[in-house]
Order: sequence, then structure tokens, then C-alpha cells
Amino acid sequence: MFNKIMIFLLCALIFILFISCSILGQRNEWEDDRSNIDENESEGEDMQVPEDNQQISDPIEEKIKEMTIDEKIGQMLMLGFEGYSINDDIKELIQNHHIGGLIVFERNIKDSDQLLSLINSLKQINTSSLPLILSVDEEGGRVTRMPSEFVKIPSKQTIGNINSKDLAFKIGSIIGERIGSFGFNMALTPVLDINSNPNNPVIADRAYGTQPELVARLAIQEMKGIKEQCVIPVVKHFPGHGDTSVDSHIGLPILNHPLQRLKDFELVPFDEAIKNGADVVMVAHILIADIDADNPSSLSKAVITDLL
Repeated sequence: MFNKIMIFLLCALIFILFISCSILGQRNEWEDDRSNIDENESEGEDMQVPEDNQQISDPIEEKIKEMTIDEKIGQMLMLGFEGYSINDDIKELIQNHHIGGLIVFERNIKDSDQLLSLINSLKQINTSSLPLILSVDEEGGRVTRMPSEFVKIPSKQTIGNINSKDLAFKIGSIIGERIGSFGFNMALTPVLDINSNPNNPVIADRAYGTQPELVARLAIQEMKGIKEQCVIPVVKHFPGHGDTSVDSHIGLPILNHPLQRLKDFELVPFDEAIKNGADVVMVAHILIADIDADNPSSLSKAVITDLL
């Protein structure tokens, strides 16, 4: 029960951040468009420019205005489920509670035919004008959900040892193409954690390496490769799960690093990824005592709203 609650909370946070990033990105595009209009206007081109008192319509905000409170709540949630096919409970959640998305685990995947049928069924029962976000953990290495017919993708550590930006980009593109072929539109990767603690039971070879610059360089290329396949990458686990000795799936890791250490080390890959257009950030279920001694990062305003 504890694990399911944590997955539920983390995925809800993903959607909050995804919506925020989407709105911000769209606004940046509008600002660029307006700048282009101003430049063309100054060159004397005959263009139709909105009146000063006219605001450019924001399609995301307009869509949100049309939604009921139940629809808004539902869109903030991503849920897991049991079994190889949809059931009445999942249908109820999608059609009547408007959930934003679903995460598919190994327990939901038997083979390629079954997985394709499952994803198509989920799409077919969605009566909302908003598409479901359908996500999967497909990092490579020991964290893979693809059916056994597929050749396994190497671990992040293996890619880090080779240290090739081109390879990292190709790996991202392969991940995006593989999961996109089944109808997934979100990949819960790349991992931006730094493998700085040899006693870490949950990261280890899931990280590209022990140095923030290496992790940032390769993870950003994987992120870009995934996006090239029209799949949304999710960078994780903010603000950094690498220097922990407790598995956050079964306990609460506590980090006592000061904020400046985080900025100089753990946060470096996340900072670079965000500068390079990261769409979604997954927040770790760890407690950073120097930032918020009372709440884990996954439930912390100080971490999510203020720091991230």
C-alpha cells in the first residue's frame, strides 16, 4: 500500500510539472512570435498586429477554462493498475473521473501482441477530448518493461563508460521508437542521478557515472533522442537520488547535504536538462534536511515550488 501511495503521489507531481512546463513553453513561443512581429514591423512590412489592448489567446489556458473541477483534478493524476487488460475500474477512472494518464508496469505486459492490444484499448475507451498520457519505465539495463521479444538496451552505466554523445542520442531515439510503436507517449527516463554512493541500493548502474558533467552531457542527448520520436521524456529523480543508502520504494532516504553542495553537484544535470528544454521532471521521494526537514521532496513546497 505504501508503494502504491508513493507512486500515486510522484506521478501526480509529474503532471503538475508537465502542465506548468507546457504553459511556460507555449508562452515563450508566443513571446518569440511577438518579437518577430515587432522586428518585421520596424522594417516597414505591412502586417496585421493585434491592438495594444488585445491579448494573444493562450490555447492551454482556454482549454483549462472549459474544464470542470473534476476534470482538472483528474488530469493531475497518473495511475497504475493490475492485470493484462482493462477492467471496469479502469474504465470508470478514465471515463468518469477523467484521469490524465496511466503508467504501465511489468505486471501489465505479457508479450508484444497483448501490450499493443492493451494500449489500443486504453485509447479507445477514453472519451475525453484530451488524450491519455501513457507512460512506461524504459531506462535500459535492469529497468526495462518491453516484452521479451526485444533486444535489451544497455544500462546507463555502460553508455557512460563509452561516453559518446552520439550513442546516447541513438539510445534515446531507440527508446522513443520502441515505446512509441506500442502507443506510449511518455518515457520515464533519462536518469539524472549521479552514482556517488557505492552503497546505493537503487541507483548504481542506472546512472551514467560518478561526475555531474558526464551525467548531464549524456542524459541531455538521450532526452533529445526520445523527443525526436515524438515521445515525452521525463528526467529523474530530482533533486538527486545518487547519494542515498535506502531504497525509496521501501523507506525514506535522508540527505544531510547543504543546499550549496546540491547546487554544485546533484543539481547540475537537472539545471542543464531544464536549460535544454526538459518537458517533465520527476521528484524523488527523499528528505533533504537542509531544505525541508519535515517533508520528503515529493511533498515539499520548498523543493518543488521554490527550488525546482
